[in-house]
Amino acid sequence: MKLEGVNKYYNKGMPSEVHVLKDVNLSIGHGDFVSIMGPSGSGKTTLLDILGCLMKPTGGKVYIDNQDVSTLGDNELAKIRGQKVGFIFQQYNLIPNLTATENVELALRINGKPRDVARSKAVELLKEVGLDHRLNNKPSELSGGEQQRVAIARALSNEPNIILGDEPTGNLDTKSGSTILGLLNKLHKRGYTIVMVTHDPNVSRITHRTVKLRDGEIT
Repeated sequence: MKLEGVNKYYNKGMPSEVHVLKDVNLSIGHGDFVSIMGPSGSGKTTLLDILGCLMKPTGGKVYIDNQDVSTLGDNELAKIRGQKVGFIFQQYNLIPNLTATENVELALRINGKPRDVARSKAVELLKEVGLDHRLNNKPSELSGGEQQRVAIARALSNEPNIILGDEPTGNLDTKSGSTILGLLNKLHKRGYTIVMVTHDPNVSRITHRTVKLRDGEIT
């Protein structure tokens, strides 16, 4: 992934205009393990959303695998997200009335997998993250750490090259957070490119590189 002169404004040209990202240049190579740190309001999540094709920059270029994605339409961006990027969120974003297996299975079905294939793959992924004993539990029956492991299994469901995490340990206790970091480290060693937004210096210590943002600029 590569950003060249990326700017992001909210309400551009209006009295309430906010310049969130300012001429950001950033390169992330295949297999990198990168943390993004900075105070609240520094633009971390906006930067992550642009890297993940969830948001378009106001100006500048965004490349994924040497393809300029900054001018693509919503359908094309959705296709790239479905093929190349897995997302892990602080709030887990699981569907409450579905079981762990069904949450992962749904992501696979959305990406075109037949029901039987999706179910088998969902079970395989949940076993991979150590939840073979929680396949039929709903999110309310799982701990925070277990919910995040379901979210990681879901992120892996489309076999992405890139995993993006927005404060993936932010809602977890120390023990659960350590489990999640260990799992992410294991995935990195398997070749995934991982980029995480975090406030926690302990999280950044396990990554290979830390990008620090302040007031929308890389410092």
